[in-house]
Amino acid sequence: MPGGEYEAKLTLKNRKGKKIASAKTEFTLVQTPLSMYRFHFDELLRQLELIANPSEVNALEDADSTTRDSLWEDFWKKRDPTPSTELNEVKEEFFKRVQYANENFGTPTKRGWETDRGRVYITYGQPNEIERHPFEINTYPYEVWYYYSLGLTFVFVDTFGDGDYQLRETR
Repeated sequence: MPGGEYEAKLTLKNRKGKKIASAKTEFTLVQTPLSMYRFHFDELLRQLELIANPSEVNALEDADSTTRDSLWEDFWKKRDPTPSTELNEVKEEFFKRVQYANENFGTPTKRGWETDRGRVYITYGQPNEIERHPFEINTYPYEVWYYYSLGLTFVFVDTFGDGDYQLRETR
């Protein structure tokens, strides 16, 4: 089940089908990296393709469960900028970016990380500047993302008016 707000309802009935008691509660389900690893591994592999090389993804995909655990740990250890501490900043940042992408770039048919803006955000982080042009005359809505330190500019266009801004140009 994806993370989000949910409501659970329980109704108890006797053998004749008569309602005896009922209860309902609201709860929030939070997706953690560990739950993604355990229950949504295929989706997690697709996300990792944004920062991993193909051989790392293939090795994780092909590994049995025991080997997979050690490969998973090795994958993040290699990227840990401060291995002497408990926190792996790169791993934390990656999952924060995935969460941010899901919260801000999702569409009715795609999770945020699957969209072009989400994938660029996860790969490069927060842009230095974003130009938003939602209501220009004679053109589709578009955004220009600037990454000054990387010398990169991304242009996204919402051709269908559904909020799914497609990557149209990289400079």
